[in-house]
Amino acid sequence: KYDQETGSFAEADRFLSRTWDEPRHAAVHPNNRWVYMCEEKGNKVLYFDFDQETGKLKALQELSTVPETVTGYSDASEVSVDPTGQWVLVSNRYTDILSVYRIDPLTGYLRVTGFYPCLGKTPRFCCFGPDGRYYVANEDSDTIVPFAFDSVTGQLLPALDIVHTGSPVCITFREN
Repeated sequence: KYDQETGSFAEADRFLSRTWDEPRHAAVHPNNRWVYMCEEKGNKVLYFDFDQETGKLKALQELSTVPETVTGYSDASEVSVDPTGQWVLVSNRYTDILSVYRIDPLTGYLRVTGFYPCLGKTPRFCCFGPDGRYYVANEDSDTIVPFAFDSVTGQLLPALDIVHTGSPVCITFREN
């Protein structure tokens, strides 16, 4: 919790993941009641109910971030909630795929709707841009790949304007 008078923070809650799953990133839904977190080594996305009054998190769901046919090594790397609050996307390094989940608008629970190639190697960071596209920073192929995102179906369609740059690990946008 943040104390506005002192400018200090105090722990309100703690989530202990399973040994070796290693929580990596979290994204808060626009309603500020649901939180989605990816676990790097566990290749999982978790859904939490968040109580903004108490700061407590309650884990409610856990899903894989890779198809059940994946038997090789993979690391979940980034989680995003789309601007409409209808979808969660997770990137996975080494399997080089993007996982898309539909959010139930009443409960916040997730349902996997698809897996898409990231069109590069080692997607380290992903985010929605101000233009509504989904940008994937592929660290080991030195590319940033933009995708058109269909907020009705959750489909990712690659754009043809791939950016070639040295080892991208983060993307930021500036206002014109």
